[in-house]
Amino acid sequence: MKKAIFISLFILLTLASCTKHEVIYQFNGRDVGYFHDWLLCGPFPNCPECDRMDYMHNEKCIGFFTDYLQSIGGEAAAQPVEGMTVKADSIERTWFFYHSDTDGIPFNSIFEPNDMVVAYAFC
Repeated sequence: MKKAIFISLFILLTLASCTKHEVIYQFNGRDVGYFHDWLLCGPFPNCPECDRMDYMHNEKCIGFFTDYLQSIGGEAAAQPVEGMTVKADSIERTWFFYHSDTDGIPFNSIFEPNDMVVAYAFC
């Protein structure tokens, strides 16, 4: 039985980082393959006072340590569906379906802005 799992990928998206992230899922301890169907939500600010080369996950990266999903139960309990809206302070984002034809998600080409931000992926 497949269970939906929340990948708190909470991916840091920067031009200085990879342009895609790959997630292999396992069943009974064996690699089964890659997820291709996702719900994505973002971007959310990560480090508004950082420059492009300052992408370490330190205290300045507030987004990396912020639960932007509080309006839908928080990261631990969120059960997003396509079209669900997330509200965090003055930011409003909507979960949308994304099918990847490859084994990765090209976050930098999906989200704008895509520098010094974070995003969520759910599968």
